[in-house]
Amino acid sequence: MQELLISPLRLEPHSSLPLPPVLFGAHAGARKNSTGLDLTVPTMREPLMAALASTTVPVVPEFNTQNTASAFAAAHASYKQWSKTAVAERATVLRRAADTMLEQTPAFCALLVKEAHKTWGDAVSEVREAVDFLRYYADEAERIMQPMAMPQVHGVPPALASYAFGVTGETNTLSLTARGVWVCISPWNFRWLFCRPGCRGLGHRQHRAGQTGRANAGRGPGCRATDACRGCACGCPPTAARCG
Repeated sequence: MQELLISPLRLEPHSSLPLPPVLFGAHAGARKNSTGLDLTVPTMREPLMAALASTTVPVVPEFNTQNTASAFAAAHASYKQWSKTAVAERATVLRRAADTMLEQTPAFCALLVKEAHKTWGDAVSEVREAVDFLRYYADEAERIMQPMAMPQVHGVPPALASYAFGVTGETNTLSLTARGVWVCISPWNFRWLFCRPGCRGLGHRQHRAGQTGRANAGRGPGCRATDACRGCACGCPPTAARCG
C-alpha cells in the first residue's frame, strides 16, 4: 500500500500522500483528523443501524421567555469563573468534547437521520465536521490567547532589538480577553454548528476565549441541537454552556 501511495513525481521512500488519521500532520502536537465511516462496509454500518433502531425523538419544549432574565444571570455568574480558567484547560475541554462526540457517532448520526431525515453520508459528515471544529478551536485557543508583543518602532538601537517598544518607548503587549455572555442560534438545517464560531450554536470560538453562551436551536429539529450542546459542554461549568 505504501508503495502505491508514493508519487511518481517524488520518488521517495515515504508516501507523499498522508493517510487520513494524520491528514493535518504526523508531528507531535498535530491536530487529529476525525474518523470517518465507509458505509459500504457492513461492520461499519451495523452500529448505525442498531443506533437507529433504538433512537427515539423526544419532544423539545419551547423556552419560556419569562425565564430569560434568570438564564442570563446564571450564564453571567458562570462567566466570572469560566473566563478565569486557564486557556490550556479550556482547550482540554474542547478536545474532550470532540473525543466524546466521536465516540457517540452512531447515536448522533441516528438522531440526525431520524429527526432531520438526513442521509447517512450527510449525518456522518456533519458529526465529523463538528469534531474537527472542536479540535481546531482548541488548537487556535492555545495559539492566539497567548500574550503577543506589539511590533517594534523603527529606529530602535540594535542593543534593544529584542524588546517590543510602543510609540512612547514603553513595552506593549496585546492580550485577548473574554467579553461576556453570548446568545447563539444555529441554522435549522445544521444543528451541529453549535460547535462553530461566532453566533452560531454554542459558539466555541467564544468558549475558547473564556466567554459563556446560551444556545438556541432555532426553528426545526431541536433534539440533535440539545444533544450537541450537552456533548460539547462536557467539562464546562454547568451554566457556561446551556441550551434553551
